[in-house]
Amino acid sequence: MFTLLNMTCVSNCWTCCCLRLTDSSIVHITKNCRHIVDLNLSGCKNISDKGMRLIANSYPGLKKLNITRCVKLTDDGLKEVLQKCSSLESLNLYALSSFTDKVYKEIGLLSNLTFLDLCGAQVIIIIFKLNSQAIFLFIIY
Repeated sequence: MFTLLNMTCVSNCWTCCCLRLTDSSIVHITKNCRHIVDLNLSGCKNISDKGMRLIANSYPGLKKLNITRCVKLTDDGLKEVLQKCSSLESLNLYALSSFTDKVYKEIGLLSNLTFLDLCGAQVIIIIFKLNSQAIFLFIIY
């Protein structure tokens, strides 16, 4: 467990590869850092859907999310973030192959998304609509 002072003006939170970070840690972060728009949890392997729900409910204005190698996450946790943080511009899902088409369809609804890393995902064929004009087909192996 770590101590976090009241840091309500913090907007960027990078906790890369912090293996001891858990859902309980996310409770403290969301309670004390109320204006996060850039959240990097890359390599935090002990974050689960419970932590994702806290993030979704606490940061509806989230712009950037990196959950590379957060291996405990399932469709349910990420889907909640995608629905409640609909202004995401950057999403990094590197090395996460457990998500299904349900999540990828939700990603396709993010109209502000400009960066998406799906490297390491399973075979997926998705059609994304961008700004209601262009249609892109991503085939990822």
